[in-house]
Amino acid sequence: MLFGLHTGETLIVHLRMTGELRIHGPSDPDSVPAAIPVDKHTHVLFVLDTGEELHYRDTRKFGRIWLVEDVSEVVGKLGPEPLSEAFVPRILMQALEGRKANIKALLLNQTVVAGVGNIYADESLFHADIDPRRPGGGLTINEITRLHRALREVLQAGIEAQGSSLQNYAPPTGGKGGFQEQFQVFRRGGEPCFRCNTPISRIVLGQRSTHFCTTCQK
Repeated sequence: MLFGLHTGETLIVHLRMTGELRIHGPSDPDSVPAAIPVDKHTHVLFVLDTGEELHYRDTRKFGRIWLVEDVSEVVGKLGPEPLSEAFVPRILMQALEGRKANIKALLLNQTVVAGVGNIYADESLFHADIDPRRPGGGLTINEITRLHRALREVLQAGIEAQGSSLQNYAPPTGGKGGFQEQFQVFRRGGEPCFRCNTPISRIVLGQRSTHFCTTCQK
């Protein structure tokens, strides 16, 4: 996550496995921000102009925070942001050209496209009707166009549902995300496909659990 500051600097937060940002409002408008409880897993605390606090919690301490003037110092090697206007089918086609690795692994490769995790790779490939085992360089123009559209639609749906709460993740305001209620294939191994009733297959690709429909995805 990139936060532009009025100083011209950028605050970059990478949550990794167990990091989370939580917003806490002041219990009393006249109280000092320090009155808000802080637990042992809260490692950074930001006091906001509104009197609220933004807490960074991380039980396993894998997350990272940077304050930089040039964001390329941290994210310069990443692929394009999939929801940006600059991410068009041609960009994805160029990134996949000649690649022999399977398309699932390529979607998880952050130098190909940034920000696509395991859940959203599986769901996007299902929506695009593409078998995750296929070499990325072997996709047709039509398939890449479908995949491009699926990536954007699935990621946008995930944002609107406030993410997927399966283990540790929760939205900044607390509670749970709701995208797990929309899963078509992820963690549905052995269950019938919503389209064709074929049992959803679960395999391991690149040490990552992968779910897909052998009938719908070719």
